[in-house]
Amino acid sequence: FVSACLFKLGKAGYTKVYFDINKYGTGYIVFTTAVLIIYWDVYYYFSHRLFHTDKLYKMFHHIHHKNSRPTPFAALTFHPMEAFISSFFFVGICFVMEIHPISYVAFLIYMSTINTVGHLGVEIMPKWMIRMRLYKILNFVAHHNQHHQYYHCNYGILFNFFDRFLGTNHESYDKYYENLLENNTGEKNDYLYERS
Repeated sequence: FVSACLFKLGKAGYTKVYFDINKYGTGYIVFTTAVLIIYWDVYYYFSHRLFHTDKLYKMFHHIHHKNSRPTPFAALTFHPMEAFISSFFFVGICFVMEIHPISYVAFLIYMSTINTVGHLGVEIMPKWMIRMRLYKILNFVAHHNQHHQYYHCNYGILFNFFDRFLGTNHESYDKYYENLLENNTGEKNDYLYERS
């Protein structure tokens, strides 16, 4: 709904959405797609923390957390009002920065892929990744699994910057990631969940 409204407003000239690819070239489309991804990560972190406040959690976000062991279907399980509020990240940027619809579609594909992978319930990254700098920058499946298990931690979706900087990573995240990879026998997916 929000996307359709923005498209109409863009056609009418009320937003900075533009439709001629040649206006800025393909390099600008790649650049704006990267800006959308970074902006989405910032918006996601802070809106996600907001959805975990008592009132909004009870009203909307609890639906997404009905299963403490996420599956890719959990990526599509949310209250319609939460989806509506979440879509407003794109509204602000359309009035500030010129964006081609190709950037928006590329971003939507990327966002949907990351969201689905984040809810796999199975860590797909190798153990050696914990020794790489990327491990400190990016979030992996284990990160979001802990969020579903403990609720009040690990709010980020793509980058781990805000969780690390603001102290919202679960205290056992690094050890958890290392242990679950050591204990992976390949027989079942329960290794992603800490025993209580």
